Amino acid sequence: MADTTVTEAGPWSRRRWIKQFMLGTATTLGVTAGWRGRQLADISPDTPPSDIIPLSLSAFPGLLDGSTPSIQLQLSLFEEIIMINRAPYSGEIFVLDSRCTHQGCPVNKWDVNAGIVCPCHGSVYNIDGLLVHGVAGSFQPPLNSYQFTYDGTDKLKIQWPGLNLKINDIAVETTAPASQRLRLSFPAWPGADYRVRYSRDLTAPSQPVLFATTASGQANQTTVTGQTSGPLNLWVDSAAPRGFFQIELVLNPY
Repeated sequence: MADTTVTEAGPWSRRRWIKQFMLGTATTLGVTAGWRGRQLADISPDTPPSDIIPLSLSAFPGLLDGSTPSIQLQLSLFEEIIMINRAPYSGEIFVLDSRCTHQGCPVNKWDVNAGIVCPCHGSVYNIDGLLVHGVAGSFQPPLNSYQFTYDGTDKLKIQWPGLNLKINDIAVETTAPASQRLRLSFPAWPGADYRVRYSRDLTAPSQPVLFATTASGQANQTTVTGQTSGPLNLWVDSAAPRGFFQIELVLNPY
């Protein structure tokens, strides 16, 4: 988004955006039934960028109790799918790239009985990404891995070179119908007007989005005015699996 001149109906400027949210997908599979959810990353495009994706494993209880020992995550900016595996007994964590090293197909999540299987041609990997069976032969490389740190209890920080965004937090939405509601929370100023827009990616034109000001209210509002200093919460109904929500600070004519 170029920092261009702002007019009443003219091009959007970075000065008009105070917050962005990056929407992604999350899936788990394990001993219990799998589920599919969505991630909503709180990002700060106007602060020094970072290559760190912070995750709270408390958002994935199955990783902590062992019932869902493998999850996959995908963010809007990248085609890569991150796989996080946790060993059932030792609790050791492995963070892998889900692309098969044969021809780049997305592999399935790790399964305690089957391992990590590529559905395209049948390559198999271990929980740590090491090759068990490669259709290209024994010289086929293992799955690529990501550098990460883990505090041993909850916080997992994954290094993703080239991310170039400052991600503050990632919330995970549980399985729900297509009309699943997402909460957007951002700092607001009293008397300032705000709108919500959505785009499939940062290069596509954004479109206005209707929202609600309560979790159960009807999503029929286009503009809201900040009442007090501090966080303002808005709720949107969106079936989009990936993309960007953008909070617009409305510039009113003087």
